[in-house]
Amino acid sequence: MALGGIVTYRDNFKTEKVYKGFFEMHFKAQEVCLYMIEEAKKLGVKAPMVTETVTNGQEDKALGRVSQSHSTKRAWDFRTWNMTTYQREELMKRTRAKYGHLGAFNKAGVRCLLVYHNSGHGDHIHCQLDSTFAL
Repeated sequence: MALGGIVTYRDNFKTEKVYKGFFEMHFKAQEVCLYMIEEAKKLGVKAPMVTETVTNGQEDKALGRVSQSHSTKRAWDFRTWNMTTYQREELMKRTRAKYGHLGAFNKAGVRCLLVYHNSGHGDHIHCQLDSTFAL
């Protein structure tokens, strides 16, 4: 949707809370997130959707999260049930190629920008920048 030539992305965020959280994230996280939305559209994904952005410690605890990436404003989750395997894999490939050097370090000490997983709330792509982007 465009307003006066400015593209708005509200329809690409699951809830108003998730949308407002986007504007609290580190500006580099916002850039990567919008890149993913645009690339998903190019790949033909119907209604690319960010399902989570900024949370707080209580929400993280209730969800059983093991990292503080959402509460430190450097992570978001991206819906995948509306993507084909090709679309999901290609989106991840393109995003890693452009922004993989910004990914968080996993327990093995390897940079990992994107993780496709199910943390008990459905398959999705978890995206997180490294801790130097924490706010």
